[in-house]
Amino acid sequence: KIKIKKKNVEYFIMLNSSDFLKIKNNIEILKQKFPYKQKSIISIIRIACQYNHIPKIIESINFLKKSGYKIAINLMQIHKISPKDLQKILKLLNKIKINYFYFADSFGSIRPSQIKGICHTIKSTWKKEFGIHAHDNCGYALSNTLEALKHGASMLDSTILGMGRGAGNTKTEQLLTEINYLKKTKYISQPIYNLTEGYFKKLQAKYNWGSSIYYHLAANKNIHPSYIQELLIDDRFDHNETLKIIEFLAKNKSTYSYDTNLIKKINNHKINLLENLKSN
Repeated sequence: KIKIKKKNVEYFIMLNSSDFLKIKNNIEILKQKFPYKQKSIISIIRIACQYNHIPKIIESINFLKKSGYKIAINLMQIHKISPKDLQKILKLLNKIKINYFYFADSFGSIRPSQIKGICHTIKSTWKKEFGIHAHDNCGYALSNTLEALKHGASMLDSTILGMGRGAGNTKTEQLLTEINYLKKTKYISQPIYNLTEGYFKKLQAKYNWGSSIYYHLAANKNIHPSYIQELLIDDRFDHNETLKIIEFLAKNKSTYSYDTNLIKKINNHKINLLENLKSN
């Protein structure tokens, strides 16, 4: 058991910007789902955002702020955003006075050598705390997180055994070990290590998250990792067929975003995909 002093804990909920855009009468829905902060255990609302969604959800952000919540923006797919556009969106976030900013390596394709430049761009415009949310598709999640820490990030996302979508995230047990070593800190790590060998190991065996060559290839080819996740839970495709489907997806320029219709066509054989692949 791990004892945590409640005064050091803030609870947050993660929402997707796309959900804000889909819902009609959005403010009325928010009123129902998020009562004033005094009536809620949640103190931070963190919104995972596509770059072009942020200007469209300002009204919702302002409503949540007026209700007493702190707002964190989690900017997804940082690999697609130029330094100029990153500065532009940070100026907007400064203007609407959100509390925290994270950048997310959604495809797990960013290399450690790129992190310094991203952090430098953020610090040139954003004077508050910022953080990183790394995915491990190419095996760089820990290195990228430590590199962001080195260059000014003060909020580092991690999960036990890297639990997360597809290839997973930065592993808490590894991050804690490295911080203890690099920063000469004395965080008590044994309870975390115990979790990795117990309950979470069983969860990983059940849900099968973690890095693989398929996620690595997808990251390099700018394919949304949800395609790989769906392919891996479908036992109709063997190794070679999975590789062929990845090549097929790589030729489709729109697969940087996840299209449920495309994966349904593949999974349901509504198109004779493998035959087409074999003929090519």
